[in-house]
Amino acid sequence: MRQILRINKMIFYIPIGIIIIIFRQNLINYLSLIVGIPLLIISLEGLIYEIASKNFKNEHNRLGEEIVKFILSCVIIFVFNNDVEMISVIWGIIAILQALKELSKAIYEINTNKNKVYIFLLIQTTTQIVLAILLMIEPKEHVDLHLILLGVEFLLESLRILLTFVNNKKKKIENYDSNMIQ
Repeated sequence: MRQILRINKMIFYIPIGIIIIIFRQNLINYLSLIVGIPLLIISLEGLIYEIASKNFKNEHNRLGEEIVKFILSCVIIFVFNNDVEMISVIWGIIAILQALKELSKAIYEINTNKNKVYIFLLIQTTTQIVLAILLMIEPKEHVDLHLILLGVEFLLESLRILLTFVNNKKKKIENYDSNMIQ
């Protein structure tokens, strides 16, 4: 089920990333929707996964995190309607928290040499940290750059999902081939 959600996410992220990069000048007036709706979708995806897989019974579940993301997405959409400074602060905090998780994944991948996906995790983490810092320092001065980085982040996440999917398929084929030889 998680794999299907990732593929849907990848398909959704590619056009969104391109649209945000190309039409960013026209989208600034809709910042609450640009930030809030993807966050809402991501949080709903996480909530569905956590509940459907009964992962919430696990000590390391992410149900609380997904609930907070859902609440923050609703606050961005319905309360801070295009208040660039408030949206930027929330966006920056969420980006830093996400960057911490991605950095932990990258460090794990590097130390285990599990696969080369860590390169994209490091790029994604760097992008998120730069975006978060800029968002909180001078949000109104850098909205255009924030939108470009957001679009790039959507595209990098899609690429990371694709490479992970391809890598997992390769491993399954290699395991199948090695079982056939034995």
